[in-house]
Amino acid sequence: MTADPSAAYATAMSAAELVACDDPRGELLLLSASELPHAQLRDAALKVFAGYLAGDPLESLRADIHHTAQEIGAGDRQVILNMEVVALLEATIRRDEDMLRTIIDGSEFTPLDHAHVAVSLAGRAILDWVGSDRAPGVFGALRRQHGISGAP
Repeated sequence: MTADPSAAYATAMSAAELVACDDPRGELLLLSASELPHAQLRDAALKVFAGYLAGDPLESLRADIHHTAQEIGAGDRQVILNMEVVALLEATIRRDEDMLRTIIDGSEFTPLDHAHVAVSLAGRAILDWVGSDRAPGVFGALRRQHGISGAP
C-alpha cells in the first residue's frame, strides 16, 4: 500500500526548509526518521522542486558540482550522487520516465540518499537565489502550488 503522496511532499518541503534555515542535521533527521517509504520521499522531492529548479537554477547547480568535481575529483561519491540527483531532476522536468528508471535502477545510492541530496540542493538553491528574507515566501508558494498543508 502506498502512503498518501501529500505526506511525502510535506516532508520533502519541510526538510528543504530546514536546509534553508541552516539546519542540515535536522533535515537529515527528519528524512531518516520518516515512516514513509524512502522511494516515495525521493519521488516527492524530485517532483516538488523540479519545476522551481528548472532552467538557470539547475544549470547553476550543475556548474557548481562540476567545479567541485574538478577540485576533488569526479570519482568522489558525493560528486557522483549530486550529479545523479541533477540528472534525476532533469528527467523529472522532462517527464522522461524511462530516463528516471534507468538512473534509479543503475544507481549505487539509496532512495534516501537521493531524497536527501534533492532537498539539500533545493533548500540551498532557494536560500541562495532569494535570500533568507524571501525564502519563507517561496516555500509558502511551493506549498500552495502542491497542495501541501501549512501554506501561509
